[in-house]
Amino acid sequence: MWRVMVALRGRRRDFVEYYLGVSRGNATDAARRCEYKHPMQEGCRLLKDERVKAVIEAHLEALGVTRERVLARLAEQAFSDLTEFLEFRPGEKGQQVELRLVREEGASGGWRLAGEGHLLKSVSFSRVHGVRVELQDQQRALFQLGRYLGLWSGREAEEDDRLSDLAEAVMASARAARGGV
Repeated sequence: MWRVMVALRGRRRDFVEYYLGVSRGNATDAARRCEYKHPMQEGCRLLKDERVKAVIEAHLEALGVTRERVLARLAEQAFSDLTEFLEFRPGEKGQQVELRLVREEGASGGWRLAGEGHLLKSVSFSRVHGVRVELQDQQRALFQLGRYLGLWSGREAEEDDRLSDLAEAVMASARAARGGV
């Protein structure tokens, strides 16, 4: 990446360093840190600059971030299933739900959560309510996939009711494809 970075000088170089660093992909923040007079417009303009784009793409490629990998992760989030992480067993007071854990191999020999951990937003435990597992936002992932696939445009994408109906239909279809789980 740094070989490509040499092609940039001055504020463009600073912009890319901020964009990939402390600004965490926020072009407006990166432009503001570079002291551009109109950071929102300049950040947008700089992201369209071919040399800036090349440096950012080279950095992402070096990290293994590809379009295919991002889309695959979004699809995993959109169609994730909470039952991958839970075990249902008969208990003293009816059905008992526990986290599904698997034994780690190697030196640690500890336990880890079964399934794809990146699909989890949070896991918490309380004595009163037991285990609480929350998945990443499926509706948001579906929206992002739909936008990428061109399923809707501008005004329709902002209408929550239509989006909710579409998300529910897709989830019902996914459940039916998995055999009604």
